[in-house]
Amino acid sequence: SLVGSEMCIRDSRSRFVEVNDVAKNYRGGGHLTAAGATIYSTKEKNKLLKELDEKLKNYKENNPGVL
Repeated sequence: SLVGSEMCIRDSRSRFVEVNDVAKNYRGGGHLTAAGATIYSTKEKNKLLKELDEKLKNYKENNPGVL
């Protein structure tokens, strides 16, 4: 959601991939597989999504057949 010039990703949930370390890079945090973050620009949003995509890609490569 957008609040003024602040975008909030309320939560990111994953059954297998740890997401809290990425959220911490964006003024957030939470549990290993459920975390929230605050981002301030589209550029920052795209960077966060790229990091999450990379984590998912790595997980799939290292855990074939799980997802």
